[in-house]
Amino acid sequence: RKKNMRDISHKVDTFRTAKATAQLIMSPASVAAVRDNSGPKKDIPATARATAFLAIKNTHTAIPHCHPIPVEAATVDFNYEESSILITVTAKAVYKTGIEMEVLHGVSIAALVVYDMLKPLDDTIEIRNIRLEEKTGGKSDFREEFSRQLTAAVVVCSDSVASGKKQDTGGKAIRERLESMGID
Repeated sequence: RKKNMRDISHKVDTFRTAKATAQLIMSPASVAAVRDNSGPKKDIPATARATAFLAIKNTHTAIPHCHPIPVEAATVDFNYEESSILITVTAKAVYKTGIEMEVLHGVSIAALVVYDMLKPLDDTIEIRNIRLEEKTGGKSDFREEFSRQLTAAVVVCSDSVASGKKQDTGGKAIRERLESMGID
């Protein structure tokens, strides 16, 4: 059976956000080397951040069924604990489909860069818990907001309809369309 990229041409653009995290477990000395820029390889967070930005913007070139998304903002943050570093990637876009794959790709690549740059110093590093923390946007955001029954009123302003010279067809058509959409 032929598999195609999902057709999103019928969808409307909505504001989308997503946040993903990855945890790197390592020795306290390795955490200090990254935090204090004192290891054999310098500027690890800056290198990981730049590479994550590239990954976010190019997810569609690495994952075949992802659409190219116009990313409008992205952040890559590092939180240092005694024996771990938590990387958090967030992104924003206005588009037809979500941006969760972009943040997951970005945080994964950032974690791999940290791992690669620290491996001469620490062979115990583990990448753990790559996960999507949250996402917003799309039709799921509108379901909650409009979960109550909507009502509408149709007002026809026409001198010829009011004088009885014409029948009201426009107002009736609007009413029928609203009813077909479940609006009282």
